[in-house]
Amino acid sequence: MEPLRFFKKSLRALNTAIRIRNGARVPFRITHITTTRCNLRCKYCGRWNSEKKDMSTGEILSAMDEFSSAGTRAWDFSGGEPLIREDIGELVDKAYELDFSCVLVTNGTLLKERLADVKKIKKIGAINISLDGPKEIHDIIRGKGSFDRALEGIKYAKSKGYKVHLSSVISRENTQKGCKSLFDLFDIAKGLDCPIYLQPVYNSRYNHEKFPSLIPDEKDHKKAINLIRAFKYDNPTLNQTSERTLRWFEGAFSDEQKWDCLAGRAYAFLFPDGVVAPCFFKEDKGINGLENGFSKAFQMLELPDPMCKCMITCCVESNFQYGLSISEVEAQIKRFFTNK
Repeated sequence: MEPLRFFKKSLRALNTAIRIRNGARVPFRITHITTTRCNLRCKYCGRWNSEKKDMSTGEILSAMDEFSSAGTRAWDFSGGEPLIREDIGELVDKAYELDFSCVLVTNGTLLKERLADVKKIKKIGAINISLDGPKEIHDIIRGKGSFDRALEGIKYAKSKGYKVHLSSVISRENTQKGCKSLFDLFDIAKGLDCPIYLQPVYNSRYNHEKFPSLIPDEKDHKKAINLIRAFKYDNPTLNQTSERTLRWFEGAFSDEQKWDCLAGRAYAFLFPDGVVAPCFFKEDKGINGLENGFSKAFQMLELPDPMCKCMITCCVESNFQYGLSISEVEAQIKRFFTNK
């Protein structure tokens, strides 16, 4: 992003954050679950088991227009696997037209095939690709052969000039044996020269029954956070998880941790069937935007409990950014000037 464009976007974000702190509700960031369809069956995810009907291209484009008018400035395409949608290039093009900061979240296995077909994806701001450890660990979590295909996608995207970030979920699988798999993962990130985000595995309606077998014990969890912090100290341009967020993740086992949650006030999730919800965990509290209008649905949302235990990195960091956390604002500025 050019410095002038970054400066203008930063001023808009600051103005929005001030409005939110003064009581306004502005859907600044939308995380769009474009589809629950997926070509993988990851251990800690069950979204692919949902039978939700996807919105049509026209319905999504209308939603994007409406959210833009309501103050949206950032749009993340997630899933499921968003590259399964044949219209993903058109949706990215629309995000660019509306001047959204735009991220594509993908498992990476379809990148080489789809990036060659869908030229408009070239306008994406960044591609976040899931990588949970070295080959043996990643394949245990996401399926045999998924590591090699993801790695092929990462290398292909980088060769075509895309900004590629890695995203890793901290689970029992990659924190065993002294967190050796995390050390290996950091070496992979350095070798690929890709910034990396990390977050703990989280409990949701899609993986509730499996969650106890996925979460590390408290000792391994804390060791993992300390390793991430050490890696950040040694590789500040590669570890993109902010210190404020790491401190929040450290409190995952604490019943005392709370915050002023901004879900439904500064950001929201848009689900495949048009439901707008405060966050990923509150889908059952959502309101259908196709029936009520997307901007109106956002304003009607029931606000979450401040004692929530959110462990999704994008939500946690959005909360600190739009809550005017000085440390997080500084981290965002540093990311701009150090990102590849």
